Amino acid sequence: MNFDEDRERVRAASPILDVVLEYGVDVKQKGSAFWALCPFHDEKTPSFKIDPERESYHCFGSCAEHGDVFSFVERIADTNFPGALRILADRSGIELKGSGYDPAASRRTRKQQERNLELLERSKKWFEAQLWSARGAPVREYLDGRGFSEKTLRRFGVGFAPAEWNALTERIAGERDGIDSALLLGLLRLSRDGSRHHDYFRNRVMFPIRGIQGKVVGFGGRDLGGDDASKYINSPDSSIFHKGQLLYGLEESRKEIRLSRQVMLMEGYTDVMMAAQVIEGLEEAERRKIPSPVATMGTSLTEENVGQLAKRANKVWLLFDGDTAGKNAAIKAAKLFLKFPSTEAFVVLLAGGGRSL
Repeated sequence: MNFDEDRERVRAASPILDVVLEYGVDVKQKGSAFWALCPFHDEKTPSFKIDPERESYHCFGSCAEHGDVFSFVERIADTNFPGALRILADRSGIELKGSGYDPAASRRTRKQQERNLELLERSKKWFEAQLWSARGAPVREYLDGRGFSEKTLRRFGVGFAPAEWNALTERIAGERDGIDSALLLGLLRLSRDGSRHHDYFRNRVMFPIRGIQGKVVGFGGRDLGGDDASKYINSPDSSIFHKGQLLYGLEESRKEIRLSRQVMLMEGYTDVMMAAQVIEGLEEAERRKIPSPVATMGTSLTEENVGQLAKRANKVWLLFDGDTAGKNAAIKAAKLFLKFPSTEAFVVLLAGGGRSL
């Protein structure tokens, strides 16, 4: 186990709202937000906002401090990052198994991660631009035939990866560390003999996937050429992208989930998008009654997924196909929710073994 894995284990076990409260900060909920007098400067009006959805904090007062749970502990405990990591690990009873900590190496890693996230965001915008360009007209027609409105496509940042082998490669070839970073992130692949690289996503509808802080961490791609063997592919796991830790649509619906505390778990990207589109077309009073849609990354529901849902929702509806595979998946998912008794789970099987979108 390496340092990055240690850090993410500790992060997952350290909800920022809980940590802030444990340091004696008097937090009050106002609507869907949590506010406090900033612990880092004197003030009379609460300007310190804690966002459990994004696992972040931000002071809107004079100090403008902001960050995640690690930077909060660094600041309030007057320590550095390794100190904050150890404090939070001890809090959760986590044994750090990584091989020591090098501050200089950590700074380099953080800067590289920032560059990687920026590359993913630029790639997302490029895929979007291809969809709305002249070359994307057939893809737009296809999506329109599936019933998706332009508003929905733009809301979810849907894009198009052209069929050419080097369309994205040529776009990022001139960037600093562009090719190396793109290979690590799974945007590009090496040829079998290792002499060339090419686009990983080709001739696909592109679905950007966002992490808990709202940043693009990877992509899902749906084949447009009739290749049933790889109809959907995802970015490979990396230091940024972990399929088993992510739920598609969670960030896009975070405000709605925060208000309703209800979620419906679906099977795929397009299911989530269509459900969101239908819900958005309802009157506001009706919308509030409908759970917000999310989906797993083409994998089985994990305990970490359930923990994410339980932290945000009081009720979760599990929408599965009515066939044998769907029923088995429902049983497996329901058992995971038994570990989180504060959240009710309801299983809904599609009638007649029918399939979702």
